[in-house]
Amino acid sequence: MLAALGALGRIQDLALPQVAIEIDAPRADGFERLARTELTDLPSRYPSILNLPQTHTEAVLRQRAGELGITIERAVELTGLTMDDTGVGVTLSTPNGSEATRVDWIIGADGAHSTVRRLVGSKLVGTFEGSHFILADVAVQSDYARDTTRLFAAPNGLTVMLCMRDNRTRLMFQIPDPGDGAPAPTLEGVKQLAHERMGPGVRVYDPESITYYGIHHAQIPQYRVNRALLAGDAAHIHSPAGGQGMNTGMQDAANLAWKLALVCRGLAEPQLLDSYHTERHPIGAEVVRLTTAMATGMTLSGALAWGRNAAMKTISHISPLRHTLARTLTEVAVGYLNSPITAAAGKRLRHAPQPGAHATDLPGPTSPHAEPVHIDDLLRTPGHVLLTLTDEAHLLDELGEVLGAIGHVVPIVTRTDEATPGAIVDPTSSIAEHYAIGPKGLALIRPDGYFGYLSTSTDPQALQSYLTTRLYARTTTSN
Repeated sequence: MLAALGALGRIQDLALPQVAIEIDAPRADGFERLARTELTDLPSRYPSILNLPQTHTEAVLRQRAGELGITIERAVELTGLTMDDTGVGVTLSTPNGSEATRVDWIIGADGAHSTVRRLVGSKLVGTFEGSHFILADVAVQSDYARDTTRLFAAPNGLTVMLCMRDNRTRLMFQIPDPGDGAPAPTLEGVKQLAHERMGPGVRVYDPESITYYGIHHAQIPQYRVNRALLAGDAAHIHSPAGGQGMNTGMQDAANLAWKLALVCRGLAEPQLLDSYHTERHPIGAEVVRLTTAMATGMTLSGALAWGRNAAMKTISHISPLRHTLARTLTEVAVGYLNSPITAAAGKRLRHAPQPGAHATDLPGPTSPHAEPVHIDDLLRTPGHVLLTLTDEAHLLDELGEVLGAIGHVVPIVTRTDEATPGAIVDPTSSIAEHYAIGPKGLALIRPDGYFGYLSTSTDPQALQSYLTTRLYARTTTSN
């Protein structure tokens, strides 16, 4: 998603790649490895985790927004909200005073204490006993490899070690509730926790920040409330175990953005926005469940801890289970296979990609000038991408007319001398084979990188039917 936004290169320059996730636990003579999950064989063009402070990620996205002509206003606070079936009236507190305006839609991406969520009458529902952490951004010297993200399991709390560039490291220590009015955490306290939970060889120094961090495990019941849409921590909060939070929120935004863009441009009916909740709410619920289970499982003691250790060691030695764990923690397993806005035409093989699955990047396809072509490169152009294997000019024209402003058609050919401008050359037919669309099929890829429609034939009328009945699209031909 960052690649499609044109922001990934700068983030890669700033981030520290992680090649594995490791889970360790204490024993009498030190620590033992419970599981190690290698990331280099992920089904992704980017088989690693990128560790980067969220402030740096925000700075890159802010810079990219500026390049696209988007101005981000700071020191502006939402103080009032009224909503009806035609729009939203908002009151804003700005450096220049109070300001009232009316907008068509409002997105609440304003964090765990969301004002939008409160003003539209929604609330988080879940387990509210909470978890408490000390979060320390420090320098660390140890024998642990810095290309591996580590979780330490212990009865007195989960510990997470995230290494970043320039010898910066983020440490998270789960602790008992410090209570209101507790003294601020100190470097000496962090050193003691590191010694107890990570071993005496870990030296902590040069703190950038040390704070308390409290979370609950909860989710709102509806991501869409009339003309308000909630995303990120405003919609779901959970343990930091597994590093799922910011990634899940960014996926919320990517899923919502293209749908809202179609509606705002008059290219789709507002009913399309119901699919934002339908697709993302189950993902958020699973993240809350998974991170809660991880946080709970990491603090077991006695016989339960022994059983956990034995289970994790077993998983780490069974390749399919290890790969499933890697796909889950990195979120490349996310998909929308039961979504009401996806569809297929023609027989789908059991192990073939299904509508709603992520469009995996494939090696081999090139431009007519022999430059590699990747899915996220195609998604740099706003809108849906329709890959089609037909070479019949009249069908290509019909597909383009049906798709209209919703996206663009990309013909797939097997020989360079057949390629027209904008076509993809696929000499080994990898797209036809791996996407299971046959020699004359098509694949419609959504702006968030997932298959919306897959067909083993090129039928403009069937595509038209999909767009109008599933996406609620207002295409030229449907009008």
